[in-house]
Amino acid sequence: MRKIRAVGRFLRFHGVHMRSRGTIEAWQEDVMRMLVPYLVANVPLYQELLEACSVNPAHIVHLKDLALLPVTGKQTFLGRFVEEYTDRGAPLRGRWVETSGTSGTPFIPLRRPQVNMLWYGDSLYYRFLAWKKPWRFSADWVRVAHIRALPRNRKNHFVVSIHDFLNDQEAAVRRLADFKPDVLESHASILYELAHAVQSLRIPLHPKYVVSGSEQLLPASRLLIEKTLKCEVYDRYGLEEFGTVGIECEAHEGFHVNVESFIVEIVDGTGIPLPEGSHGRVLITDLFNNQMPFIRYETGDHGRISWAPCQCGLHAQRLWIEGRHSASIAVGDKRYHHFEFGVILDSFMSQFLHYQIVKRGENELTIRIVPGPAFSQETITAVEEKVSALVGPAITVKIECVPRISRVPRGKSRIVVDETAPTG
Repeated sequence: MRKIRAVGRFLRFHGVHMRSRGTIEAWQEDVMRMLVPYLVANVPLYQELLEACSVNPAHIVHLKDLALLPVTGKQTFLGRFVEEYTDRGAPLRGRWVETSGTSGTPFIPLRRPQVNMLWYGDSLYYRFLAWKKPWRFSADWVRVAHIRALPRNRKNHFVVSIHDFLNDQEAAVRRLADFKPDVLESHASILYELAHAVQSLRIPLHPKYVVSGSEQLLPASRLLIEKTLKCEVYDRYGLEEFGTVGIECEAHEGFHVNVESFIVEIVDGTGIPLPEGSHGRVLITDLFNNQMPFIRYETGDHGRISWAPCQCGLHAQRLWIEGRHSASIAVGDKRYHHFEFGVILDSFMSQFLHYQIVKRGENELTIRIVPGPAFSQETITAVEEKVSALVGPAITVKIECVPRISRVPRGKSRIVVDETAPTG
């Protein structure tokens, strides 16, 4: 009987994102009303934060009340004792994971234990498959191949390490082709390199689906991957702190937020929620991580959300990510956020496969670009002119075309790099 009740609860949980907006918001409010008082009673950090802003947890009743709570972020946790920000009311059973540090500040959060449970984790991680077969919650009915930094021991899963792929692409591609995956997933830039390798080596590798995550997937890269691997590409949005926050549907128009697990807000510079459709900072509240709670957590990303109906028929709100505003760089006498460069560079996305902004000197910037098929000398001139207009004539701007962008140890690429900063 206990198992039957557990399955019933999961079915209800799993189906929330397919219900109406009213049902979704009612679910989020019900969970939030239980979560906030629990955290204040069991996590010293949240007791301290609410006392500092004179908020009674009993007053957090509706979604709009969430704005009464302070914005948190990596800096809220860094430098504190673990006992201050973790749950004293229960043994810690989650998994500590280290973020890649691509935004400049590595962090080691404790993920909630459910992320590694097949029914729960897969229902979010491979939700696009669940939409095709709603009665299948785990991904064990498909063959999944990964190109990733860390191993993954799962039935029907196969891993090629990023190190092996970058050092012997032909051997890696042949191993993947022999496995014959239904789903293939990796970082966006790794998938681009894979598609290029398949094209050059002429090795037949044709998964049904490719899943991109961890990095911005540019349109030119998506087109090359789809054309070369003859597959459908799904982009996924997530962070190490949360796991998968949202994924594209078959319409490929924004990430459908996993609304049963997360509340996503778009706010201005002071943390005040912005009207639907506005561009701003992305905050996330994890509704089910009591172990190391994240409430109104600053992701470092910039974007917008909308409840507008999607042509796929799903009601869950959609999120568009438009750059990491926490990745910044100082040149001359001013500091620039990556988003400022992104406004310029995104207008050339059909011609780039990847890019990186590099500080080479106090008054020197280099834009490293992995060219796409439509790239030309006119592109170089136009990018140079527009970036120079942003940073001013005192800053030297150079465009460097490269075959690939350098990576951090876990395989991701940094958007902004300061090569003048001391290392070691």
